[in-house]
Amino acid sequence: MDFVPSDISARDENVSVDHSSAAPGIAMKKPSDDLFRLIKSLSPSEKRYFKVVRSQRDGNKTSAYHKLFDAIDGQRVYDEDALKAKYQGQKFVNNLPMAKKYLMESILRALSSYHVSRRNDIELQEKVQGAAILHDKGLADIRDKLMQSAKQNAMKNEDTIELLRILRFQGSFRHNNSDKDNENQIESMYDEQVRLIERLRLEVELARLQSLTHVRFMHVHYARAASDRALLREIISHPLMRDEKRFDTEKLRLTYHNILSRCHHILGEDEEAYFHAKQSIVAIEQLRGRGGITTMAYARLLHNFASRCAGAGQWQDHRQTVDKLRSLPDKDLRMRKFKFESLYSHQLAYNWAVGDVTRLMKILPRIDEDFAALQAVLTPYQYLMLFYNILVHLVALGEFERAFDYAERILAEEELLPDQSAYVRLILIIIHLELARFEIVDSAIRSLRRYLRKRERLFKMEEAVLRALARAGKLSDRREEIELYSQLRQELSAIADDPDEARILGYFDLLAWAESKIQGITIAELQKRQARPLSGEQRPVD
Repeated sequence: MDFVPSDISARDENVSVDHSSAAPGIAMKKPSDDLFRLIKSLSPSEKRYFKVVRSQRDGNKTSAYHKLFDAIDGQRVYDEDALKAKYQGQKFVNNLPMAKKYLMESILRALSSYHVSRRNDIELQEKVQGAAILHDKGLADIRDKLMQSAKQNAMKNEDTIELLRILRFQGSFRHNNSDKDNENQIESMYDEQVRLIERLRLEVELARLQSLTHVRFMHVHYARAASDRALLREIISHPLMRDEKRFDTEKLRLTYHNILSRCHHILGEDEEAYFHAKQSIVAIEQLRGRGGITTMAYARLLHNFASRCAGAGQWQDHRQTVDKLRSLPDKDLRMRKFKFESLYSHQLAYNWAVGDVTRLMKILPRIDEDFAALQAVLTPYQYLMLFYNILVHLVALGEFERAFDYAERILAEEELLPDQSAYVRLILIIIHLELARFEIVDSAIRSLRRYLRKRERLFKMEEAVLRALARAGKLSDRREEIELYSQLRQELSAIADDPDEARILGYFDLLAWAESKIQGITIAELQKRQARPLSGEQRPVD
């Protein structure tokens, strides 16, 4: 199985209203939980900083806003009625939406102040501004030292835009000096600016290609339609993609390899995807060693590389990469949310590869516990793929009642990719058959066929399975069942000779499912019988 990299994404929320005075029978909008989600996203140090700033502003008194902050922070799920009951009679409760709005603005101002000293670009801007002041005061020698320090910092961080700004600033300082050496320095600086402008053009063009690749990935996880493959081939053959040597920074090389890794992955070219993902790790670790990359950006790339390792069967690299991801500090809530989905997903991938699907039942209580602790601050995109992989494992184990619950939970959300949504619906039909809910099957098949046709995703593999499922609910004995699934296995095997069709088996192994029905065993038992030793030390990744 394969996994979609996680991203932090925002949810649309309802506008806050005080519905206590609404007329009976009128539909009321749900109070906004924006402030709740913001407070829950703060790290412990950010919370302490806000409280210090707030205390200074309030003269060390415990203000209403301090109380409101603590009350919301203490809730596991946002409950506005509980807040009103707790602070009944206090002025801010009479206009709670405005109080929440003011508190949110206060938190954002504090966060802005808190993070200023931690951002390289702010530090660079301060140095450049300081150099301008020194220039006006005629302190050229101190000015030049400060500008050289700023330039070295920008070079370390490979900040092309800031380097250009520094060079243009330095050039303006030298206009009043007429000696020959100064003329040579001016020519040198302007030559360097031309080179940086060319680098910036490369950065912009690579960013465009990366965005196109990502959008295609979000639309189709596996390229099966000719139009999808054509676009990806066009990106791979782009002049910028022909030679890595033209890129003179690790950031450019990182973007270059990210693009190629994603394109090859969508095309099903696992070895090429793995190679470029590995080069991305080399580039980002160079940047990280110089302090030029955030821990979260590093975590995302480790997650992607682990997925590419799994696709290429590079399990030793997979284990080492997951260990690196696990070792990253997770005091920050954002990192804890990311690691929740990522680490469990990679563990499930490993368990599937070694034929130890039953291990899910040992870790599922822990997954449920961790999800309950984070649920209030997770967006659906941050857990849907994990839920999908749990769903596949439960079906493989024959745990159809529990699988049905997970399928319903997934389909209740709206952030699935079209292929993912289609395969949850397909798996749900299989679950209905296993639970003898035959009255649902025919309408579910018609609905899924319409869904696939509308999105031009009804390929040979899906058509063959839907035809078989339509017959499966009408079988009279075991002999007919074996005959049906034997025919299906033969048809699917022929279709899978086409690599573009076979890629969809990464969502759900239809061949293994057909074989398990023939043998009368679970997919998990079949996986256990067919599992092969993996290269490197074998151990669970948890």
